[in-house]
Amino acid sequence: MNNHTDSQDFEIVKLKKLILETPVEIDLTDRIMQRYGEKNMEIRKDNRRHYRVWKKTWISIASAIIFLTIITGTAFISPTMAESIKQIPGLNSIFNFANDLGLKVADEKGLFTKIDVSDTQHGLTMRATAVSFDGTRVSIGIERESLDDSQLGLIEVDNLELYINGDSIKNYAGLEDNNVSIFMSPVQNKDAMILELVDLKNQGGKVFPKKFELTLNFTTPEMKEGFKLDIPVEINTENNLVLTPNISREYDGIDFKVDKIEFTPVTTNLTTQIKIPKDKKISELYKSNRSIGYDMFDENGKKIQKISGNGWSSTGSNIQISDTRFVPFKSAPKSIIIKPYIYLYKENKKNEFLLDENGNIKVKYIPELQITLPITTK
Repeated sequence: MNNHTDSQDFEIVKLKKLILETPVEIDLTDRIMQRYGEKNMEIRKDNRRHYRVWKKTWISIASAIIFLTIITGTAFISPTMAESIKQIPGLNSIFNFANDLGLKVADEKGLFTKIDVSDTQHGLTMRATAVSFDGTRVSIGIERESLDDSQLGLIEVDNLELYINGDSIKNYAGLEDNNVSIFMSPVQNKDAMILELVDLKNQGGKVFPKKFELTLNFTTPEMKEGFKLDIPVEINTENNLVLTPNISREYDGIDFKVDKIEFTPVTTNLTTQIKIPKDKKISELYKSNRSIGYDMFDENGKKIQKISGNGWSSTGSNIQISDTRFVPFKSAPKSIIIKPYIYLYKENKKNEFLLDENGNIKVKYIPELQITLPITTK
């Protein structure tokens, strides 16, 4: 295994922490981290923050003003999708077995497209069976079939390359030092997984088209011969509710701002910005064990389950923009509460997190940074 830099070592610890927080019944931590080390994946602390966030004060300023960007109440099933649902005998898909409440909603409400796209190499078939696109994330159900699966472990893909309408997905990153975020999650069946990607429209990248062909090129640990899947993707929701709050808090040299929140039937996407003094770098927060996470609560104080997140800061920058995805609300809440926190670490042990009795990482909320957002659809 190649040696990592200190920054990469810290990212590995951070990645392991996030994997530990993944709400799945199968513990993939050691396996994923081993593969991470074997591939010597390049992660640059100063310019890229890809993290999976699952279980995861500033001085008082002007009052909050929420601007409604798109407004028609809640998001609805598109007419095209509604019509296609009528033609499908049974709606259950792989999303029904995901450890993701939003995808379960997509399955229940028919906010996905059933597909049958496959490729076979030497008796091993990789098949895409469902795709959901709500404007914030593209989720694809991948299933594996084999004539002899006695030696097959949990489904995995390697050497993944993605193309949108024939163009490399890197073209959608917008900036050279950023990358489109890709997430892979197991489901209850070891021969299935969810592959997910999100655009970087809130981080300087290009928005995904509402309709496109997504090409996946990849190998698997069992089969080094490449697979290719051409997957039709079309947005399954419309009239998503998008708010652009003008509210921020400042505390202890940190300026925290909520840029945007988008409500879809499948996802609640929160876009935030962290700014520190110009003579400092965002990476210094992480190296000083002051990395910041966020929890979201509804008006009744109920914590909303996290799905995933990704953030980006250019090299040497004092600003980081992040998108954190949560499960959807059943209906538009009257207000939401954003509670930033820092992770707690073991004393005198660099990069070792404090865990509670259930193995969850302990955090400390920063009440001075807390923001309450009234939600209005008028």
